[in-house]
Amino acid sequence: MKKVVLIIVAAVVVIGGGVAIALKMQSNEKSSSTVAKSEFTPPKACDLLSQKDAAKVIGGSVEQTEAPATTTSMSNANIELTQCQFVQATNGKTPNLQTQKQVMLSVHGAKTKAGGEANAAVFGANRPKNAVEVKGYGESAFWKPEFGQLNIYRNRNWYVISVGTIDPKGKTLEDAKKLADAIATKL
Repeated sequence: MKKVVLIIVAAVVVIGGGVAIALKMQSNEKSSSTVAKSEFTPPKACDLLSQKDAAKVIGGSVEQTEAPATTTSMSNANIELTQCQFVQATNGKTPNLQTQKQVMLSVHGAKTKAGGEANAAVFGANRPKNAVEVKGYGESAFWKPEFGQLNIYRNRNWYVISVGTIDPKGKTLEDAKKLADAIATKL
């Protein structure tokens, strides 16, 4: 019986020690990541995309929608993900999601050199299959037809522009370029 109690006590001490070590390591990681805070101030999507820009591109009045909660959970120590989205105004009516146009800008803003390098890799070695190169936008750009997205790399940051209906087939490169042109001086 004493042997069992000693084994249990020893196990608790070992597990407790392991938890303490893990917490200490986590604490050290947090403090070291705090020390290595942002080298750069990443741009925010809604600072770049205005309601006026969105209305100009899709025509008529527009309403801003809330950014998905996933955007903050996808940010990390190197990259901050922000998103800004506007949809055609429905004037209180139920929207038809198949025909209602939307304008969306996502920004993968580099906070560190490593974040900028990760963003650049998407336009180089990690460029998606079927990506169509687009000239004249940023340092590098491509159109991803399956998603209806224009991806632009400029100043360490990765911008994703999408204009049209919720269905990628309802989005065109020409419309995405209109939005890119409207906000180009802000990128």
